[in-house]
Amino acid sequence: MNRMLSTMPPYRWWRVMRALIRCCRVHPSAVLFGQESQVALGLGCVLGANVRVDPGKKGRVKIGDRCWIAGDVEVQTETQVIFGEGVSVQRRSTINGSTRLGRGCILAPNVFISSGTHPFRFIPHLPIREQERRMTNNKIELSALDQPVWVQDDCWLGANVVVCPGVTIGKGSVVGANTVVTKDVPPYSVVVGSPGRKIGSRLNWCPPAQIDPSREEDWPYLLDARIQTDSLGSYIQVDEEAPLHAALMELVNSGKLQINWRALKPVSLIIGKSKIKLQPGEGLLEIESRDFEIKNSVTQCAISLVPDSVDGAKFDIIKLGWKQ
Repeated sequence: MNRMLSTMPPYRWWRVMRALIRCCRVHPSAVLFGQESQVALGLGCVLGANVRVDPGKKGRVKIGDRCWIAGDVEVQTETQVIFGEGVSVQRRSTINGSTRLGRGCILAPNVFISSGTHPFRFIPHLPIREQERRMTNNKIELSALDQPVWVQDDCWLGANVVVCPGVTIGKGSVVGANTVVTKDVPPYSVVVGSPGRKIGSRLNWCPPAQIDPSREEDWPYLLDARIQTDSLGSYIQVDEEAPLHAALMELVNSGKLQINWRALKPVSLIIGKSKIKLQPGEGLLEIESRDFEIKNSVTQCAISLVPDSVDGAKFDIIKLGWKQ
C-alpha cells in the first residue's frame, strides 16, 4: 500500500516541497519509495525526471550534499547505497545493492553497478531459479551473494560501464566507455576493455610515510576523507557520516602510527582493529602497525566513529604517519 502511495502525485508533490527545505530540487515525476527516514537528501542535491529510489523494506539510500542525479536513473537496495558529496550520475544509470560512490565521482549515461548476483554454482546442474529456491529452503540467505561495491573518491566512469559485484575502484581512476570491471582497480588507474584492463595511470601513485592534509600532494593517499580548512589550517574531519581511509607505505618492520588529533566532545573511535575512547582536547595517539590491513604492499588505515558516540561528536586529524 505504501509503495502505491509513493507513486501518487499528491505524495510526490509533498516530497518535492519537503526537499525544498534542504534547498534540494526533486522533479515531480521522481518516485522515492520507502519511509522518509530511509532516503536522506543532502543539501543542494538535484533529482531529475523519472528518477526512482527504492530502499526496499530495510534499506537506506543516502544522497550527499550537492549531488546531481539525471533523469531515468534507478537506485535499488535492500542494504545501503551511499552517494558522496558532489557526485553526478547521468541519465539511465542503474545502481543496485550495497554500493558506495565516493566524493566527486562522475558517472556517464547508462552506467550499471550491482553488488548482487544469482547463484549458478550452488547446485550447478539445476536451473538458476531452482538454485535460489533451494538456498532459501536450506536457510542460506541470498544476501550471502551480496558483495559490496566501492567506487572511491574522484573517479570517472564512462558511458555504458558495468561494475561487477565485489569490485573496488581505486581513488582517482578513469574507466573508459563500454568497460566491464570484473576486479579491483588500483588508485589513479586508466582502465578500458571487457574485461577491464589497466592501460595507464593519472599519476605515479606511491603512498608516503606521512600524510599532512595541508599538502595537496598528499591528498591522493586519502582514499576517503573529508578535508576541512579554517583559521587553524587544514585537517581531516571524521564524524559519523565521514570515516577516514588512508594509504601509507608498508613498513619493513613493525612500528607505530602516530595521529595528531583534537576533539571538542568525547569520542569513541575504531582505528584499525582497536577501539579507543577519547575525552575532549588534543594530543598524539600511537597505534601498532599490526592493527592495520596490508593490501598490495600498502597499509590501509581506517578510522571511524563508533555509532554510540556523543551526538555531534567530531574527531579532527591534523597529521598522521609512521613514527619517525
